[in-house]
Amino acid sequence: MATTWAAYEPVKLPDSSRRWSVTLTTRGEFDDNIDTSASNERSSWKGIVEPQLQVNAPFDQTFVGFRYQYRAVYFERRESEPVDQEHLADLTLAHTVNPRLQLDLREQLRRGVEPELVEEQSGDQFIRQRQGDYLYSSLNGGLSYNLSQRWTTSVLGGWDLWDYDRADSSINDRDVYRGTVAVNYGLDRRTTAGVGYQFYHVAYDVPGTNDQRNSDSHIVYLSGVRRFNPQLSGQTNVGLELREFGDGANDLGPWVDASLTYNYGPQSAATLGFRYSITTTEVGTFRSADSADIYGQITHRVTAKILVSGTATLSLDSFSNPVGPVGDDSFTEEIFSLAVAARYQFTRWLSGDVRYNFDQVTSDFTGRDFVRNRVSIGCRLVY
Repeated sequence: MATTWAAYEPVKLPDSSRRWSVTLTTRGEFDDNIDTSASNERSSWKGIVEPQLQVNAPFDQTFVGFRYQYRAVYFERRESEPVDQEHLADLTLAHTVNPRLQLDLREQLRRGVEPELVEEQSGDQFIRQRQGDYLYSSLNGGLSYNLSQRWTTSVLGGWDLWDYDRADSSINDRDVYRGTVAVNYGLDRRTTAGVGYQFYHVAYDVPGTNDQRNSDSHIVYLSGVRRFNPQLSGQTNVGLELREFGDGANDLGPWVDASLTYNYGPQSAATLGFRYSITTTEVGTFRSADSADIYGQITHRVTAKILVSGTATLSLDSFSNPVGPVGDDSFTEEIFSLAVAARYQFTRWLSGDVRYNFDQVTSDFTGRDFVRNRVSIGCRLVY
């Protein structure tokens, strides 16, 4: 008889009788623009290998989780540095102090060596070739406390680190510190409303004259969550963001994060969302951009063995706050990405899939335009 576990485990493994799992994913892919270049595109067949180890340690009130993944991409038609590598490590700690007080900590570490892929914080499917090796670390923590049956308060904090190896990329090395305080009130069993404040501090290793690239952001917002029925739910955060730069310049704009989710069947759901904020850039002399993202996601369970999914994202960036003369301060960039996949579950431990990815960038910056198509087939072993 398989062992059963009655413990606190927010992150589940494929086999509930185990505390660890090993996964191996192999993939063959054709990429028609491996350099994400605007002209003289190079295509190549690629071989991708992704082994992963995941360990869960659940207890009555505490959960500790660890995940490590190695990714290697071999390019058939790239003589210089034919292999890209990436190391990913996640550490999660969740502790229920008492029924009213919850503590959560998470560390994400990414190390790219001639990296092709970078995990974007927004979760978008857009992929760009990074310029050289880099280290990315994100540490997040939070406390949530139920003041009463209806009132809940939370305090969140985080630290992000971007560190590039190349000397000519070190201008973008930076630390980002952030904090959030939020209070929510349950209007009824289906509706929650709240108010929150977020603070961001961006500190560059090379901030420029008068700390002109460093900045502080203040965001005040109202939030709401509504479960219309068992299938349909929505959430929205709407407010204002003020970003102040070290040299006295500032930028004021709306801050929005809203989505609508419809669960229309077992393992079948559709989501439509919109985000708008002032973002930090790594483009030329511009320090920020007003960014709008529209995205849609769908997952559909066709049969017990077949699952199909799709994601589409449109991002519009309007760059602002230059640190020097640029001639024209109306530079914009449009990014569209599409990803569709179909997976077949042969057995409990073996599955196969086919994928198609499309990326397109239309930019006012010279050399940043590109179109990219990728088609792949892969298999996944889980133990």
